[in-house]
Amino acid sequence: MSRANDATGDETDVRLFLRFRDEGDADAFEKIFRRHRDALLAYLWSLSGNQNVAEDISQYCWLRLVESDRKSGYRPQPGATLLTYLRTLGRNRYIDEYTRKHGEARTDSVDDVETRVRSEYTALDAAAGIEVQLIIEAALTELPFEQRDVISMWLQGFSIKEMMGLTTAPRDTVLSRKKYAIQKLKAAFEAAGLRLHDATL
Repeated sequence: MSRANDATGDETDVRLFLRFRDEGDADAFEKIFRRHRDALLAYLWSLSGNQNVAEDISQYCWLRLVESDRKSGYRPQPGATLLTYLRTLGRNRYIDEYTRKHGEARTDSVDDVETRVRSEYTALDAAAGIEVQLIIEAALTELPFEQRDVISMWLQGFSIKEMMGLTTAPRDTVLSRKKYAIQKLKAAFEAAGLRLHDATL
């Protein structure tokens, strides 16, 4: 699975962030922003199922990063990438603002099954027009939050261990939520005439 890492480009995220935080280097922040804005927005879109919500939360995350030089926030540490920090910040914001406050969270049963359709989903997201995007958004919105939470992390390349840590759920529960989310997304796609092919592990 591909993950964005802090070593892309000429300088690491940590060096760029320290230049921004300690020297007020706006160009360094701009490089970080260009490097990770798309990945962060894609994650938040799959988590929320709503482009406007994703953009609002993304803006919040970047503002929080800007304020890290004045308040407690991102502190470079081994093994904790800046993109992971941004994704975690966005996930927490979504839960606080769009889930807990509106009582949308639900739970599902446990089942140890893993199914994979990431390649088809990603291809649809990358190549499809607005009509397909609306179908995907509607399908994501219909998922219970726990399932959407897991599937959004999985689509972004999070490992099962990382998902377990963020959701504080056992492995079987994470796998179950992923399984049912994929089944529901597949059913929604096929109902709209978009055929997907399973690749079961």
